[in-house]
Amino acid sequence: MKLWLLIIISLLALGCNTSSTPSSANSDNDTETLNPETTDNTNGNDDSPSEADNPMGEEPVEPIDEPAPTTSQADGVILLSQDFAGLADGSPWPGWVPANNSPVTFSEIQNERACLEGPEYIQGVPVNGYPINTSEGVLARMIYPGLSARDVDMYVKVQYENFHHQGIGLYGRQNGGFLTTTAPLGQGYVLFLEGGFQKCLGLWYELAGIEEIHECEFAWNALGLTQPELDEGTFPDNPIFHMRHQIEQISATETIQRGKIWLEGTDEPTEWHIISDANPDGAPVANPMAIPALNNLEAGFALDLFNYTDNDNLSLRACFDEIIISDLHPDPINGIDPVSFITGGFGFTEGPVWHADTQKLWFTDITNDRIHQLDPSDDSISLIRDTQIPPRHGNGLALNNSGDLLICEMSSQAIIQRMNDGSETTLADLWMGNAFNSPNDLVMANDNTLYFTDPTYGTLFNGALIQNLGFRAVYRRANDGTLSIVADDFVEPNGIALSPQHDRLYVSDYSASQVRAFTINPDGSTTEIIGTGFPLALGGGGDGMAIDKVGNIYVATNAGVSVYDKRGISWGLITVPETTTNVAFGGADLQTLYITAGSSLYRVQVNVPGL
Repeated sequence: MKLWLLIIISLLALGCNTSSTPSSANSDNDTETLNPETTDNTNGNDDSPSEADNPMGEEPVEPIDEPAPTTSQADGVILLSQDFAGLADGSPWPGWVPANNSPVTFSEIQNERACLEGPEYIQGVPVNGYPINTSEGVLARMIYPGLSARDVDMYVKVQYENFHHQGIGLYGRQNGGFLTTTAPLGQGYVLFLEGGFQKCLGLWYELAGIEEIHECEFAWNALGLTQPELDEGTFPDNPIFHMRHQIEQISATETIQRGKIWLEGTDEPTEWHIISDANPDGAPVANPMAIPALNNLEAGFALDLFNYTDNDNLSLRACFDEIIISDLHPDPINGIDPVSFITGGFGFTEGPVWHADTQKLWFTDITNDRIHQLDPSDDSISLIRDTQIPPRHGNGLALNNSGDLLICEMSSQAIIQRMNDGSETTLADLWMGNAFNSPNDLVMANDNTLYFTDPTYGTLFNGALIQNLGFRAVYRRANDGTLSIVADDFVEPNGIALSPQHDRLYVSDYSASQVRAFTINPDGSTTEIIGTGFPLALGGGGDGMAIDKVGNIYVATNAGVSVYDKRGISWGLITVPETTTNVAFGGADLQTLYITAGSSLYRVQVNVPGL
């Protein structure tokens, strides 16, 4: 047996006291605790155990005193975050209730965890009208009413009482029904981890009240073990697992599920252990991830506990902690207010960038060749850089990873780095011995790679520009200063932005009225994405861009700020009184979208924080 497994088993036997919380958990986001009188947590079962009965076994089950695992927060907006810290034993789960008709004999806080138990399993005896045959057990389900989403990431930490006779399910798009006993009949997508006869990490779905397996990965493979190491008598009865389940719509007709597990004290795996495919064996339809009743559905959430045995009757409990549910694709502009005017009177505003250290917005006035600063505390304007002689016509701005200002200068045909002391240096000004056309916009990646666009629009402000390249390209400048071309077949490349993970590059082409997307490969090369929503047709123009934390794309177009999700699906339009030129996120929470348009500056509060 592996040494680390022996250590885990020894610690489990000691039942040490601790609790660990990922940094993304925040109990302030919990909903109000339900009135205990509104929920019957015992279902009238007088045989339900009390604390004196020591229902978790002869040895109390306590959280393990080990370092907290490293858990990543999904790239979504948190809908629910609960760690149950500070809640008294016997309190109801805050916000959670038993599913209608679900047999639940215990659903209370215990040791600052949300614990769940169903009635005693008796072979062949129906429970609450749910017929249980000799090969099944008792299913208890808790739901979270009033919370729903279509594309979600669900994370939970769970401790089993007897892993070898239990299964845990994380439900998304769950409609509040319970199997075949309620109206509506139960439905939803499930990530299920059981340690019994299948020892399975599985993707399931419930349709018309019937649960069907979609895929199953042997749990020992997901944990890096062998089957004997996970057998009863070898692997501990009461392990603590971390589980993550994602449900994501990837097209109008297909949804994909992903799942992973890891043991307490270990880091979250970077790869998903199980991902739904299109044609599993024995599926009732060609693609069960495209079942009309489940596809395109916005619905709720549930946690399941399934207890079963080989021959013995039993009633088992599991305890949940650190529940985090995130919306992967929240609507960023639904219900937002109209844009508000901040200030005007400039020549041609462009290049907004948020300076986090000073909590100020910097932007350019191309016509007057100035770089300005907005102080949002009083909306005052001050100069960062005054008119240059000869004119440089600064356009797009960005900050490097040291906080220095990077400037696309159209008339000097160069990329300039301006340090905090005001000194400046040229980062790039030539391609194969020829001057660039007129650098327009730029963005810097985490690894200090710089990407910038080079259209010919500088001639609009300086008709004397000499342009010898004969093409309009997007360039990549590596950290060592090496230049390469991403693509040189643009009509007029303009805005440029990176995805949240910096693994995708977006470029707008104003004259072609589209956004093109490129995958950034591990070696730094790029591959254009074709046929999965891109190139993205804009319907008129296409200037500066910004990306929010879930990957939504905000594009300055002739009609206003057009907003799309990362798949190129439109969320709608933010209308602006003047023709928009560029956008940037700012504010302490990065939820203020600043918009340069014509001779003015505008802002609007959106629903999703930016990058």
